[in-house]
Amino acid sequence: MVGYAVVLAQRGQAAGRPEARLAGALLTGALTDLAAILDQRFLHTGGPPTTVFAAYAADHGRDGTQP
Repeated sequence: MVGYAVVLAQRGQAAGRPEARLAGALLTGALTDLAAILDQRFLHTGGPPTTVFAAYAADHGRDGTQP
């Protein structure tokens, strides 16, 4: 589901409506914070959120492309 949330955040930031852009920015910030916590406590990739989420998906038997 994290991959879907990333897509929503990107779409929100690219939206025409200011409130959708704000929501996209807030979701992006929350996902960045989540990635940092996952990486610091469990995964230790040292990479950007995309790398952390891919490692998280792999750790849970997923390829990261499906919800």
